[in-house]
Amino acid sequence: MSDLIQGFQYQNQNRIHYKKENLIVYRGIKLLREQLEEFKENEGKLISSNGFFTATRFRSNALNFARKSVRQSNLVAAVLEIECNSEDFDKNIIFTDIDKSNEFYQADILFNLNVIFHLDSIEFDKSIWIIKMDISNEGKTILEKYIEDTRRQIEHLSIEIIFGRLMLDMDQWDQSQKYFEHLLIHSNGKDQAWIEHSLGEIHHWKREFIAARKYYDQAYKRMINPKQMRIKDSARILSDIGELLSVEGKLDEAMDFHKRALKIRKEYYSPHHVHIGTSLRNIGDILYMQEKYDRAFGHFQEALAILEKYYNCSHIDIAKCLFSIGRYFREQINYDKALDFHRRSIAIYEKYYPFGHVLISLTLNNIADILSRQDKYDEAIDVYHRAVKMEKKRYPIDHMIISDNLYTIGNINYYQRNYVSALEFYQQSLTILKQYVFYGHIDINRLLDIIGSVLCRLEKLDDAMAFHRQALALEEKYYSSFQATIAYTLNGIGDVLNYQEKYEEALSHYKQALMMQNNYYPLGHVSIAFTLQNIGDVLSEQEKFDEALESYQQASLILEKYCVYPSSDITHNLIGIGDILDNQKKFDEAIGYYQRALDIQKNYYHSDHPNIADTFNDIGYVFRRQTKFDEAMKYHKKALEIQEKNYPSGHVRVAQTLRFIGYVLEDERKYDEALDFFQQAHSLLARLGSCYPSDQLHIAHNLSDISAVLSSQDKHQEALEYQQRALSIREKCLPPNHTDIVASCIEISLSLRNQGKLADALEFQQRALAIQGKLHPLNHVKIADQLHDIGITLVEQGKHNEAFGFYQLALEIRETFDPFGLDDLAVLLCNISDTLSRQRKYGDALDFQKRALKIREGQYPSDHPLVLHNLNNILQEQEKYNEVLDQYQQVLAIYQKFYSSCYHDIITCLSTIGDILDDQEKYKETLLYRQQVLAIREEHCSSNHEHIATDLTNIGDLRVSLNEYDKAVEVYKRALSIREQYCSSDQVGIAVILEQISYVLRQQKKYDEAFDLEQKALKIYERLYPDGDTSTIWCLNYMSRILYEQQQYDKAFELQQQALALSETCSTCSYTEIGMTLCYMGNTMYTQARYDEAIDFYQQSLIHYEGAYPSTYADVVTLLSNISGAFKAQLHYDKALNMQHRVLKLRKENQPFDYFMIAKDLTEIGDILYKQEKYGDALDFYQQALSMFEEYCTTNHTEISDCLQEIANIWNAIGDFDRAIENCKRCLCIRERSLPINDPIIADTLLYMSQLQRNGNYHELSLAYEMNCCWMRMKFLSPDQVEIGDSFSRIGESYGHLDKPKLALDNYKQALAIYEKCLPNWHEHRMDMESKIERLLNELMN
Repeated sequence: MSDLIQGFQYQNQNRIHYKKENLIVYRGIKLLREQLEEFKENEGKLISSNGFFTATRFRSNALNFARKSVRQSNLVAAVLEIECNSEDFDKNIIFTDIDKSNEFYQADILFNLNVIFHLDSIEFDKSIWIIKMDISNEGKTILEKYIEDTRRQIEHLSIEIIFGRLMLDMDQWDQSQKYFEHLLIHSNGKDQAWIEHSLGEIHHWKREFIAARKYYDQAYKRMINPKQMRIKDSARILSDIGELLSVEGKLDEAMDFHKRALKIRKEYYSPHHVHIGTSLRNIGDILYMQEKYDRAFGHFQEALAILEKYYNCSHIDIAKCLFSIGRYFREQINYDKALDFHRRSIAIYEKYYPFGHVLISLTLNNIADILSRQDKYDEAIDVYHRAVKMEKKRYPIDHMIISDNLYTIGNINYYQRNYVSALEFYQQSLTILKQYVFYGHIDINRLLDIIGSVLCRLEKLDDAMAFHRQALALEEKYYSSFQATIAYTLNGIGDVLNYQEKYEEALSHYKQALMMQNNYYPLGHVSIAFTLQNIGDVLSEQEKFDEALESYQQASLILEKYCVYPSSDITHNLIGIGDILDNQKKFDEAIGYYQRALDIQKNYYHSDHPNIADTFNDIGYVFRRQTKFDEAMKYHKKALEIQEKNYPSGHVRVAQTLRFIGYVLEDERKYDEALDFFQQAHSLLARLGSCYPSDQLHIAHNLSDISAVLSSQDKHQEALEYQQRALSIREKCLPPNHTDIVASCIEISLSLRNQGKLADALEFQQRALAIQGKLHPLNHVKIADQLHDIGITLVEQGKHNEAFGFYQLALEIRETFDPFGLDDLAVLLCNISDTLSRQRKYGDALDFQKRALKIREGQYPSDHPLVLHNLNNILQEQEKYNEVLDQYQQVLAIYQKFYSSCYHDIITCLSTIGDILDDQEKYKETLLYRQQVLAIREEHCSSNHEHIATDLTNIGDLRVSLNEYDKAVEVYKRALSIREQYCSSDQVGIAVILEQISYVLRQQKKYDEAFDLEQKALKIYERLYPDGDTSTIWCLNYMSRILYEQQQYDKAFELQQQALALSETCSTCSYTEIGMTLCYMGNTMYTQARYDEAIDFYQQSLIHYEGAYPSTYADVVTLLSNISGAFKAQLHYDKALNMQHRVLKLRKENQPFDYFMIAKDLTEIGDILYKQEKYGDALDFYQQALSMFEEYCTTNHTEISDCLQEIANIWNAIGDFDRAIENCKRCLCIRERSLPINDPIIADTLLYMSQLQRNGNYHELSLAYEMNCCWMRMKFLSPDQVEIGDSFSRIGESYGHLDKPKLALDNYKQALAIYEKCLPNWHEHRMDMESKIERLLNELMN
């Protein structure tokens, strides 16, 4: 090669003269189609050969070669047609003397190494591509300038070495290496140091560090050899060794060599010499790698000033300095300036290296990285592909530069949240890098950290932590003084701990990182802002929102200082503040911050950028929390529109937005529509698929969303199945003590609780509590939440004392360790109050409710509805209905005056007032409120068809209570029509309304119609649940009741047998359904007086109910009462009494404060004892019942009066008529005060009082009571009633006892007159009366 170069130097001696000034030469070639496309892309541009280049003057030879047949099928034939002028014959062309007889010969012309061609045109002619070019004079200009610049830097350098270095600088490393190795062998000591130095540079670029250092060291030794001391030139070697060491990651050593080089250069050169500038830039690069950015920038600025003054035009050295400054601005988050400097740098590179170069490739990679940080992903990918295309031509696939390229594309994917792809690229980059540098190199550590971050986001938390820990260990070993780098790794470890919900540990690592950064950057740095954001995120997770906000606001100050122009980092910070404010329920403020972020994004990005969609979703989420559903839906749909443009094949972001839309619809109670969006999200996530935990966890979250909707639709079994699938995924992908597993356990427990499977629910709640206990200290509020939840389940099990214990533990934690969680504390106090209220401990219940009220009053203004809601349940339990109504009327007035658009709350209030009036059986007043609810819903929530149907159903129920059966059927049918038209998917709801209509028809004794509707409902249930369901069983039992009332006992019994068979095989059936059916069968037998069979069925039913005891406690006591009744009908009083005693015992154990039912049980026992004529014992039980009624049920006049009458009966049976009369008087007084004046019970009591007086021989008093009874009956009954005749008869008897025969006779005659009108001639009453009249007439005549 050196001979060829020398040949070109002496070409003038061999010059051939031509008659024409121009010469056209040719070269036939075979091109890959990709190569042909590259030629087309470069049409009109300059190109060069990859070394010396041959051609021929004979076009036929070139055509023959191009058309030559080859095996490879993907090649195309082409001919290069090159126009040369006479000036090129000096140094650009050699004419060879090689044999030209070969038809494929193309080597009689040889082009010089530095020749540059201009590609004029590309044409297709007769199956051959003709590529026309000419020699450009620009190559000569560049070469001359290159030689001049090289000799300015290194004096007396031979032309041979300059040519070799030209190949080196053109990335022709292999050719340059062979060239210099040849020179070294034949140098005879001449320029040997520069040859060795050049070989060192070649190996340096090829990343063959050991060989490079060997040559550098040899060159340096020669230069400092006393015999030929060249100290000034040795600085170049020292400088290059410094660059080599920096690439190897040995930054402290590199800095030492650069400083030595600078010291020498300052001694030998002027302060403004290029070498001084180069050394300053080199030192700046080391400071940059040490993350001492401000000091680095100072060196870069000084270097640039020297270089620009020295060259007075563009130069490679200036381009390198611009590149370094661009990197500085990138780290300062000033991406616009960073791009500007990189683009200025690449413009110079491309001028000097029009055919590509490693420096161009590195700069393109940086530009792609900056664009991706600006979220300009499409531009970033385009630039990345330019770099890849350039690198493919020059470097092997495992070259160290390829590692940098893989790292760049990894970054682009990382910023786009394509974490799986990012991980693959980072791992490939790491694999290549490990071949070139030691394990512990700063770039290795950087890759370990970024891989850890990706794994963290993929929820591979243990693996992520392992990578971060590796990086930290290596940094502490090799770069212990690089505190900024170590701080970055500590942040990564903190991120993993945050994901693991180890918040205190995460906070500790973040704070350690912050301390290091503050020490390392005493004047501040943008990376400090990112650490402050991390700290804010953890504090927010800990619900320390004020501290979190303060941390984010500190980050804002730093970002405003260092981010000169609004950027994605500023928007991220604004969104972070918005998130915290959202958590604090400061919704308007949160939207303000999101809107500020959105305004920046709209100026910063194109209108369809994915990040804008994310912010739309943030705003929509807050609007949903404010129940501004239309606004929320608008923003979420805008987000979805953007995402679908960006991700036509789907993306997890699209799935997330589908879920957001589902949440809005769910909150609007549009459950079917919500379910549709959640199912779309699920299908998309399943289609995207991934083996990484993060993607599986997205699926788990979506399954939980679906289950929540199903729960709202009361489809608890279906919900449970989705929840179990979600739990299964979480158990596989998460550590066993993760909060998402806690969440699944809680969800499952709620579904089980809603199905009445309380024991199973409690098991999952206790599992959740156990996990919480491992995650948090025992005084943590989340422990309190679990204790609270367990308490709720225990209440539903009727275990009030146990529930109270759990509530108390939760209360102690909240009051001591969560003094600001007032909402949760108030709810807990209300639940404790409710538990006490259920135990009828109203005084204690009231105390807890007042504590809750005090909290509410502190949180809300005095006229806020919440303040007035609190005491109503207790007042209602105490039957203080007027006080309750007064409270709710105040609430309603406040809503209507101040919150008139809060339709949901107004509806709730109206409904509650209706419920209170319903409890009081004031059905007409209740109806007015229910109708108001319906009117508001139809006007303002007309799309909420399901709730409108429910409102109509409630009105129908009231019509039933008012015995307005026709109107009830009419309203039910409206509800049915709405459900069939708008809620057709809710077939269960349709079946329920059919059953309600059937019930009304049954009350109207329209049994056939009622039966038909039940059959329709049954068909729905059988279609929905082919394997059986509790609904089917209930329906069969209702049908049996219809037949039962028609006295079709055999058919009723057949249906009950079907229900029993189904309940014994149905998987969803519980003890309750089997027990209920057996109970109905017992009733059917009882009604037919088949008492033994009835008792047998009751006993079987009892076994099943006892299997689910204590949750079936009420059913158990009902059955025992039924069995007692059957024994009593058989006159088996001892057995009946035994059963009734069991009822009383269970009642006292399970509901000791249900005084009313306990008293009723006492009266039942008293009744059996009375029938056994055990009057003393009977009297004792009735007296106990009376005391209980009078103390605890003071307003239940019916039971008190009945009890007094039964006590009077006992005293009457004993013969103590005075005590009997005393109790009956009390009974009469109560009934006269509490019942309407025309109530027949009053007349009956007067009659009974008359009989008791007569039994005691108090005939005048007996007569008075009887006359009052007769008067009442005559006033309120028609005059021809037998009862009135009987009264006249008894009055006559009383007058007879008082020896007043005439008055007796008059009353007997009146009695007979009535009997004659309403009784037949043969009736004994008529015959007896006729006899008495005849007797008295005879006595009076005598």
